[in-house]
Amino acid sequence: MTVAYALYDWTGPPFGLGIMLVSVLGQLDVWDLNGCKLPVYVRASSGTNLCLDPLAGPNVWDYWFEQPSGVYPPLEFVGMPHQPRWTLSGHSKWDLEARARIRHIASKYVRVKDDVIKEVNAFCAGFNPGTTLAVQLRGTDKHEEAFRYGEAKRVPDVEVLRRVEELRAETALSDVYGMTDDTAYADLLRSLGAHVRDIPRGAPDGANLLQQRPGVQTGRDSLIDALVAARCAAFAHTPTNMASVVNAFGSFDEEFVIHPFEPWTGPRR
Repeated sequence: MTVAYALYDWTGPPFGLGIMLVSVLGQLDVWDLNGCKLPVYVRASSGTNLCLDPLAGPNVWDYWFEQPSGVYPPLEFVGMPHQPRWTLSGHSKWDLEARARIRHIASKYVRVKDDVIKEVNAFCAGFNPGTTLAVQLRGTDKHEEAFRYGEAKRVPDVEVLRRVEELRAETALSDVYGMTDDTAYADLLRSLGAHVRDIPRGAPDGANLLQQRPGVQTGRDSLIDALVAARCAAFAHTPTNMASVVNAFGSFDEEFVIHPFEPWTGPRR
């Protein structure tokens, strides 16, 4: 069978789930806009993908997602343009056109596996996402990145808390869901009474969690966090690729950007 494929085999520095998904969605967007009529197969098998676990298989996409067209090798491939539409990356507050586009692509091509959805459903049963503000605070190696690209200083925790409380009042939402890779930010969100999943996280100012704990489970935890946040009524986030993932699966209208470092002069990723 001849199929089109979306390929993410970046050979540069190590990367995680967020940039993989953003790139694949961007390539699917290009393919979709060009009117592709072939079945689509997604492959993400780069050796620098921190989620890659040879024991789990060579294609990271297959760990948590079904193939969009239900086709699997052996296949004859027709290449897809490798340059993604980075306008689908959630590095800041999106315009409505970009948000609608990434949600269209995700709903058309991305099918999360049943066992992942079951875990998302189980956690969401413990609170009401419809009355909840999802807050993503990206820490660990994001701190070092912010300092590397400018004179950024970490915003004091009291200011982060104040901003979250302001957003909760502005949105009139009673609950908060906390999404973070950082132990300190998890504790900070819990101090607000936020719902925060009990999963391993990285140290503040430390390495990316995937670099500390690579593999299938860490990527799965990140995806579940994003899918839970996507069900919430509003979303406030650090400029990151995982924010793109939340937007792709979400249906919320209200979105806000939180900068844990000021001034922010680094790349929006």
